[in-house]
Amino acid sequence: MVANGIGVALITSRFVNNLWGLSGPNWQITQLYGSALRPQGAMTSFCYKGKTLEGDCRTGQIEAFSAYEARVQLRRKSVIALSLTPLLSLGISWSKPTNRQDMNSFVAQLATLINSGVPLLNCLDITYSSTNNASVANLLRTIRDDLTAGSDLATALSRHPQQFDPFFCQLVKNAELSAMLGPTLNRLVNDRAKHEERVSAIKKALVYPSAVLGLTLVVTLLLLIEVVPIFATSFADFNADLPKSTLTLLAVSQFLQDHSGLLTASTLFIVLVTRWSLGHSRGLPIALDRRLYKMPMVGRMRQEAAAASFCRTLSTSIAAGVPLVGALDTVAECSRSKVYANAVQQLKAKLVAGDTMSTALLSVALFPSILQQFVAIGEQCAALEKMLYTAALQFENTLDTTIQTLLHLLE
Repeated sequence: MVANGIGVALITSRFVNNLWGLSGPNWQITQLYGSALRPQGAMTSFCYKGKTLEGDCRTGQIEAFSAYEARVQLRRKSVIALSLTPLLSLGISWSKPTNRQDMNSFVAQLATLINSGVPLLNCLDITYSSTNNASVANLLRTIRDDLTAGSDLATALSRHPQQFDPFFCQLVKNAELSAMLGPTLNRLVNDRAKHEERVSAIKKALVYPSAVLGLTLVVTLLLLIEVVPIFATSFADFNADLPKSTLTLLAVSQFLQDHSGLLTASTLFIVLVTRWSLGHSRGLPIALDRRLYKMPMVGRMRQEAAAASFCRTLSTSIAAGVPLVGALDTVAECSRSKVYANAVQQLKAKLVAGDTMSTALLSVALFPSILQQFVAIGEQCAALEKMLYTAALQFENTLDTTIQTLLHLLE
């Protein structure tokens, strides 16, 4: 009787699972266990007690993101969990976390295997067996479980927003619908690699100027607070008239000595208030962003970077089969600049009103005038995607040259 009861419960749970779908939009079934399917965060170890279809008792440990997922994993092993107890943990993970390089490697391998005609589940199995990173292995396992349960790849990836942003998932979704998953993944890998290469080069080049500026500031403060007072005592013994520059230096040194605590507290207060305001205010980030676009050197660089990002993202979206208006929505949503996102929305409004894209670009001052020429040629030749890609390469080359010039000046 116990075995029959457990068998009926297992069959019923599998029927409900298939009916609702692990990847479907209806997650009410998770209320049975009082937790979401897979919250973001570290995996938890659970001690379980359960019974199989034959009525045999089973005990052990299992790792999962939540109690619900642990029960799902046990059901797949034909075990009904009677109790689940999370193990106490110090919150220390010895596994290497996933980073962009790991994700780029995974996507590149997946694209190569798909282009070779390997089925998607087999692609994930091959990638899973070849990885040495436990965090990546857990990620691939959960993605494969979602695919096995009936989910599509885009939905499975969207459950891991820290590794796959909405733009990436949207392009994967459209690529699946248009049967262009392999080429789209290849292009996404190339775009990511180029972007990270530029960001890495900027960070490395800024290390030396930042270190020099920081060291200079520290040495200057030490001189004003420790060394200058010694000279001030010597000057006082001379009873001579000092130049204005020397008097000014002595006054600054005395001010720093008398108000060092107040200056430190004020600096920390200003930094904290600024960070809080940027995180909670809507108008302040936009105002600062607009001010940066108007600065002589930085504004030009940001404009070129925005144009390059716009062209590359839009070109990739069109190549994946996304309609132009929908692609503009995706570009605006994925933008970190509010001013840039608003400009893209203005461009979309012009298109919806019936204007061509080349005409609409003339009314948006954020984008360079040469972009309008590229788009006009692309519309006339029915090669908008290729012309946008060409424009992206040109803007990126110009941006690289500007960055190198600026860095040489800083050094």
